[in-house]
Amino acid sequence: MMGFPFDKLPHIGKTRDGVHYAAGFADGGIVLGTHFGKTIANGVLAGRAPETAFWNLGFPTWPLYSGDPWFLPAMIGWIDFKDRFAAGKPY
Repeated sequence: MMGFPFDKLPHIGKTRDGVHYAAGFADGGIVLGTHFGKTIANGVLAGRAPETAFWNLGFPTWPLYSGDPWFLPAMIGWIDFKDRFAAGKPY
């Protein structure tokens, strides 16, 4: 499973329960995941928030989106259609 935040930015932070997270890397998963993992670990060891612009950005949403990606089947169908058309295979 992959997650792409609506603002297309990586997010790192700390939940109300004290759990640190790093999410939303989109295309740079391995590189950014490794970097932010180290950034969070250094912040935890130092006892303070990591020094980064991506700390606790919040997750913006879109109108009509309630957490259920109802639009994904239509988007996947559209992308599949474009791929087939570009490859010269309309069906």
